[in-house]
Amino acid sequence: MIAELIEYDWFNDIAQDIIVEEMNRIKVNFQFWQNHESKMWNYTLLMGDDKLKVLQFFDLTKILSKRYAIMI
Repeated sequence: MIAELIEYDWFNDIAQDIIVEEMNRIKVNFQFWQNHESKMWNYTLLMGDDKLKVLQFFDLTKILSKRYAIMI
């Protein structure tokens, strides 16, 4: 999802804040940081139980249109 946000230029401070807020709501430790040299954004990789929590409980409509969120 984050890669698509970046690809379509929808990734900004507001999107980051929404994602982090939603991750906090579902109790998944998650952070963004920017590489100083490349200026690329990095983020916490999700594995195991955290990944399952995101797949089950992350409300995609907070960051994407309802139609697109349903497709995903």
